[in-house]
Amino acid sequence: MKAYLKNIQAQLVTEDSPFTIKKANKVTTITPRSFLRVGALVAFMYLGREYTAYVIQTKRTPTGLYISSRKNLLVTCLVTDLTEVSTQITLSTIYKRRKRSNYEVITDRSYQLEDKVPEYALISKPNQQIGFSLFGKENFRTFKVKNIQNLHNLNLSFKAEESNG
Repeated sequence: MKAYLKNIQAQLVTEDSPFTIKKANKVTTITPRSFLRVGALVAFMYLGREYTAYVIQTKRTPTGLYISSRKNLLVTCLVTDLTEVSTQITLSTIYKRRKRSNYEVITDRSYQLEDKVPEYALISKPNQQIGFSLFGKENFRTFKVKNIQNLHNLNLSFKAEESNG
């Protein structure tokens, strides 16, 4: 997982991405469900593969977690590739919209993606949803929480915009 995250970070730097991974905090608790909440950007191993995913709510689960009919705890996610331009634009848009629409000051210590996502992106309201279709419907996945290993909570650092004059 360390090599996976270092590879992503190196690509973000060389491709001049609008953000970088500030921290990748490893979740060391036995019950990772408290770290799997709507708006969280996480990296993990799942059945031998590495994933970066954004936890989302659905009509079925406003918390991103639910129990399946087979009694498995599942988490709903959009699998993302932080090195893709479309993902970078979408995440930057979420961050910028938060800065424009919220009167609270975002401190330098607030690097969690869920802190950047406006409340209306998390709670569905008419005419106020962020179009997550940019991530692609094929990237929607549910994962069994018990099969998630080596979970890291990713903290992003967004680069300041250059002012023109």
